[in-house]
Amino acid sequence: MPFEAPVQASGKTVAAQAVGTLITGEYIGVTAHAGGGDAETEMKKQIVTVARNAPPCWIIDNVTGTWRSSALATMISSGIVNERILGSNDNYLGPCRFALLATGNNASLDRDLARRFVRIRLDHGIECPQTLSFPFEPPDKAREMRLEIVRSILVILQGWRNAGSPETKGGTGFPGWSKFVRGPVVWLQESGIAKAAGLGGLGDPAHSIISADGMGVDPETEQWGAVLRGLHVLMDGNCFKAADLAKECRDYLAGRRQGAGVDDIRDDMADNLLAYFPHSRGSVPNTTSIGRILLNRRDRVINGRKLIESGKVGGSVRWRVVCCGEGASGTHTVNDADDEVGKLGG
Repeated sequence: MPFEAPVQASGKTVAAQAVGTLITGEYIGVTAHAGGGDAETEMKKQIVTVARNAPPCWIIDNVTGTWRSSALATMISSGIVNERILGSNDNYLGPCRFALLATGNNASLDRDLARRFVRIRLDHGIECPQTLSFPFEPPDKAREMRLEIVRSILVILQGWRNAGSPETKGGTGFPGWSKFVRGPVVWLQESGIAKAAGLGGLGDPAHSIISADGMGVDPETEQWGAVLRGLHVLMDGNCFKAADLAKECRDYLAGRRQGAGVDDIRDDMADNLLAYFPHSRGSVPNTTSIGRILLNRRDRVINGRKLIESGKVGGSVRWRVVCCGEGASGTHTVNDADDEVGKLGG
């Protein structure tokens, strides 16, 4: 559960600590987020340390940039840690069950983490939220009202069970959480109890996990989506090879050097494709390298489009961008407005 905000001093850390106090009954500290090139190695060390200490709650503070961690994603999904112990050749293998909270200022999650976190955004709508004053400190209030809040949660769970434990439509990938957390919250709203209690619309707590908006926060997704959008318009459903994309990139670079007129569709596609090769230094990657990029991203659906293999000609793979859908109907029409944006260069 990450708490995010547009600016510093919005109350993210104290909000996370308040939740931690509700869980533990005590004030809890935070762990600074580790970034940089050794971020994944440091994350593995922290995971093992936390797992061995087995706290009820862990808060990672001040996440920056795009947060990605295969070790953290694996831990959340499996609930088990199997990593090497710092300063030892032995591995720690054991359960890892605790509430994981995080904070960050406009930080984003990659697709793997995005579907594993329920996100909460705090936005006071002012430039300097530190000038605001409140009559209480959230961790203090959480500790003071903890028994009352826990009792209310148990009453909701009992009411949900008395109602037959109604299931919520749609999966999240986390059946236990979906049943015992999401289910009671959705039931509380659909039964009218939330409205009668003055809570208003609670919404679906899984929205940020299952919605397209929630999954579209990864820069890699935006980059590949721009490539697909350009190819969809440029190729018009026809097949192409990696060599064809290399030619488009060469034309783009040649036109840029000569100050030629702008071809928004081709240029946006080529610019995003070349961004996968930061060390090319203005030259066009070979067709093998471009083919590898295509192969590693085939069949991935973004904004209703995906790249598919369409046979081989002379040993070269033919590719095609098609419109598709992930719903029950199996079909999808790309939004006309989105196509117009593509034609205008995005």
